[in-house]
This record gives sequence, C-alpha cells and structure tokens, in this order.
Amino acid sequence: MNKSISRNLTLSLIIVVTLVSVTPIFISYIRSSREAMRELEARASEYATSIANMLSHPLWNMDKSAINQIGNFYFSYADIEKIKISDDLGEVYLDLKKGRDEPLIVKTSEVYHGGTLVGRLQISLSEEKVREINKRILFAGLLTIFIIVLSMVIMTGFLLRRFLKNPLNALSAIVDSYSSGNSGPAAYDMPFVEFKPFVTVLKDMRNRIDLQMEQLQKSHNELERRVEERTKELAESEEKFKILTEKSLVGVYLIQDNIFQYVNAKAAEIIGYSVDEITGKMSVKDIVFDEDVHILEENFRRRFSGEVDSVNYEIRLKRKSGRIIYSELFGSRMDFRGRPSIIGTFIDITERKKAEETLREKARLEDERRNLLEKERMLMELHDGLGGITTNISLLAELASNSSRTEEMKKLIETIAALSKEGHSEVRTFMQGLDSKGTDWHTLGAELRKQGISMLEPHGIAFDMALSLENAEEQPGSLIYINLFRIFKEAITNIIKHSEAKTVNVALGLAPDKLTLAIKDNGMGEKRGKGRGISNMKVRAEEIGGDLNVTFKNGTTVCLEVPMPLKYPDRAVN
Repeated sequence: MNKSISRNLTLSLIIVVTLVSVTPIFISYIRSSREAMRELEARASEYATSIANMLSHPLWNMDKSAINQIGNFYFSYADIEKIKISDDLGEVYLDLKKGRDEPLIVKTSEVYHGGTLVGRLQISLSEEKVREINKRILFAGLLTIFIIVLSMVIMTGFLLRRFLKNPLNALSAIVDSYSSGNSGPAAYDMPFVEFKPFVTVLKDMRNRIDLQMEQLQKSHNELERRVEERTKELAESEEKFKILTEKSLVGVYLIQDNIFQYVNAKAAEIIGYSVDEITGKMSVKDIVFDEDVHILEENFRRRFSGEVDSVNYEIRLKRKSGRIIYSELFGSRMDFRGRPSIIGTFIDITERKKAEETLREKARLEDERRNLLEKERMLMELHDGLGGITTNISLLAELASNSSRTEEMKKLIETIAALSKEGHSEVRTFMQGLDSKGTDWHTLGAELRKQGISMLEPHGIAFDMALSLENAEEQPGSLIYINLFRIFKEAITNIIKHSEAKTVNVALGLAPDKLTLAIKDNGMGEKRGKGRGISNMKVRAEEIGGDLNVTFKNGTTVCLEVPMPLKYPDRAVN
C-alpha cells in the first residue's frame, strides 16, 4: 500500500483526539462508579440501623412472629438480596436469600436492648443498580467519543483537501514541468508563497544536472580511451606472464571449477603429464592422493568463503606413473574472467621430506640415548642412597645382636625401623621418577604433600601446601621429579633439625614461563645452624637448569625457580 500524507495525518489526529477524549470520560466514569458504590453502602448502613432498632424489643422478648414479620417486610425491598437475624447465642431466627449469584454489599449490625446485646443482624444489597449506572455512563462516553471522532474526520478531510492536496497537486505539476526538460514557471508566478524557494532550488538543480551531464559525457569518453589502453597493456602483461611461467623453476597453475585452466611446463613435469593432457581437462582431485583430498577441499573452502585470501600447505600428489610424491602448495583466490579461481605455485618436496624423516629418526634415537643415560644416573643415585641406608641397617643389626641390654636393643631396632622407612621412601621416589610417563604435575604435588605430612607431623609441626598448576599439560621428566623431590626432602629435614618451627607452608606453581617451589617456616631464621643441606639443594637445582635462593627473615624461605619449558644442562643427563 502506498503511503498517504493525508491518511497518516487524519489517523494521527483521530488517535490524539480519541486519547484526549477518553481521559476525562474515563475519570468521570470512575468517579460516578465510586459515588454510586458509596451511596449503596450508605443505604445498606441505613437499612441495618433501622432494622436493628425495630428488632430490639422482639429479640429481647424472643417474639419470633414479630421478628419474621419485620424481616419479611424488609426482604421485600428490591435492592435487599439477603437478610439474616440471630440471637446473642447464635441461634438463627430468620435467614432469607433471593438466590441470585452476583456481587453483594454486606453489612452486619449488633442489636441491643437497654445496653444488652440481644442479637445480630446481617443484610446484603445487590450491586446491580450500580452496574446499570456504570453502563449508562460508559455508553454516553463512547457515544461522545464517536461523535467527536466523526466530526474530526469530516473536518480533517475538508481541510486537508483545501490546504494540502491542492497545493501538492500544483507542486507536482511544477516538478513534472522541470523533469520533462521545460524551464518551468517563474518564482513570481507561483500560486503559493511557500513554493518560491522550492522553485528556485529546482532551477539551480536543473542547471547543476545539465553541467554534470556534460562532465559525465567527457568522463565517458576518457574512460573509453583508458579501457582501450588498458586492454593493450593487459595483452602485453599476459604475454609477459606466459614467458615468465614457462621458464619458471616451480609449477604454476590456475584452477577454476576444480579444473586446471592453465599449468606451466614445470607443473606438468612434476606430476608426469603433458600440458595438453592437463589444461582444461583434468580435475585437481585427479592428481591428489586419496587420503589427502579432504585437505585440498578444506583449503578451497577457506579461500572461496573469504576466511583467508591465500594458504600455504603440504599435500601428497599422484604422478601419472602412480608414484606418490610430497608437494608444497601456495595458492590465492582471484577472479578470472569474472568468476572465482585459484592461482598459485607448487614444488616437489619429496627429497626434503625424506631428509626431515631421517633427522627425526636421529632425534628419536638421541632422545632414547639421553633417557637411558638419565635413568642410569638415577639408578646410581638410588644405589648410593640405599647403599648408605643398608650399610647403617647392617651395622645397627650387628650391634643389636651383640647387645645384651633390652633398652639399648630397643633403641637400635627403632633406628633400624626409621632407616627402613627412609629406604622405602627412597625406592618409592625413584620408582615414580623412572615411571615419568605415568606421572603428572598433580601426582607430583600429591607425593610432595604426603612426604611433608609424614615427616613433620611426628614432630608436631603443622604443614600446609598450595598448588597452582596453569600449564600442567607437559609431564615432568624423571630428572626433575627426582631432584625436586630431593630438594623438598632436604629442606624439610633442615627445618626438623634446626628451625624449631611450628608451621611450614609450601607452594608449588607451574606457569608457562617458569616452575616455582617455595618452602617457608616460622622458625629461628638466621640463627639456625649451618650444614651441607643448602649447598646440596643448590647443586640439585643447577642440575635441572634452575636457581635456588635461601632467605632468613621471619623464619627461613627456600625458593626454587626453573625456567619453562625445561631445558636441562648437558651434565644433567651425561
């Protein structure tokens, strides 16, 4: 439907007038309805008071006949729907109801005789008269709105035709005159004063259009000349492109609709076909290894969807002889003859892939050699650690067998038990380190927590450990597992022996750039004794490429930092 100013203006005025008219009518309706309800409630109160006064003596004398006579008399009133009379003890003398199911105004009154409660009265009045009054008011309001709206439509139609449509028709005639190429009427001949500026603007616009048309013709002639020159340059560029590609050392191709529209001699040589066998005949999928077709299709999709402009990727190709070769392709999206196409280059990288595979095999063998050396070194440490423990156990067992005193034998056996427990811990630590493939950072944290609790609780020292593992995908190697565990155990041992601490707090953190282990106690700090513990911990930190610092302020803090990713010094695995 076409838009109409007069229709929209008329509808707008009707809506405004309707809204303005509805408001006072609605307010009057609400006010009248409330007034009618107040009158009805006042009438109900008057009825209740009058009937209560008349029932005072009959209720006092228990005159049921008089009570029924008074009740039936008032029940005959049209607006009384229900009347109920009972004595002070609740015995009902009269209960009348007309049976109409509608809203009621209910009034309850107590009946007194000489100041004594002798009964109760309840009457209910119908709201029907109030609703009738409301209906009349509503009908009158709607009729008023209809008359106002009808009058407004008639007046608006007349005024719009006189003061809007006639001027617009005159203005349309003026515009048609200018659009047909005529000069149009002069500004002083306008039927309405308001049209004079508009006619002036139309004349200026017509002059500008004529000038622009002249300039457009000149531009068109210049564009034709440039197109002719560009066509010649393009033909020369195509000739240069062919010369360049035919002498290129890489394969050049142009694909449209999955068909090779162009390949140079080098491209044909790489896949073992002639240029004529490929151009305009072969699909690109014909030369791609079946298992790699999905790679080709995905890269086509990304370029044609506009996700990327160009891609560089590796893919396997099938030569005419059936031999599979590796190729590296580069291709960009372009428009060729007004349609989307792919242009790019590719080279044969089969020999390079073979060399890379050889290097990877060498690296794998080198990793295996380093892992064997690392495990041999850890086994030597295990041998040295357990060797000292077993030697001590053997000597203590010999002393116990030669001792005749029960107390001395008990102490020796307790010492042997402690050494056995320490040996078990050593074996467990090294077994976890050797099985590094099944160990992650969370497992390492759990083992450290377990070790700390088992070492500190017998001495009444509280232990707490916090883990922050942001980069826990990479597993800890055997070497870092063993050395981290050794540093932790050495630090806890020093706290037990020297610090007189009550609490120990440990924090293990793994971030993308570094690994941190902080062990802090609230003991003696700088007053603690000196030994080889700190130097041993620093040596172990250096073995995994880390740095260990010890500070003595409000207790002792041992802080280990290892750069990530882990890069061990050569001596750590030799």
